[in-house]
Amino acid sequence: MKLRFYAREDALATVPGFRAGIGQAMSYIGRKYEPPGRYPATKEAHEVDTDAVSVSDHHRYLDHGRRGHVWCADAATATECNVDFVELTFKDGVWLKAPTKTLKETSK
Repeated sequence: MKLRFYAREDALATVPGFRAGIGQAMSYIGRKYEPPGRYPATKEAHEVDTDAVSVSDHHRYLDHGRRGHVWCADAATATECNVDFVELTFKDGVWLKAPTKTLKETSK
């Protein structure tokens, strides 16, 4: 199964299993490194194949989703993390909850 996540606001969730070497930038879920030390969110979802990671790393990914450290990028990932799927929007380099439609907007 593939799990897909987006970076959540200003949270920095470390990629499970990643070990930074001396002088190497950290690796965060749904973020990319930009010198000098910035980690903006990526528009593309961070995707992990659960068959290709250890059982403990798989559980760490699920834990990030359950605790709200990251957004689940699709309904299947949200179901796997046992959380509600939230519609999102990418604005100014940040993933945020999509504005909810009012009753007037939905009746048009």
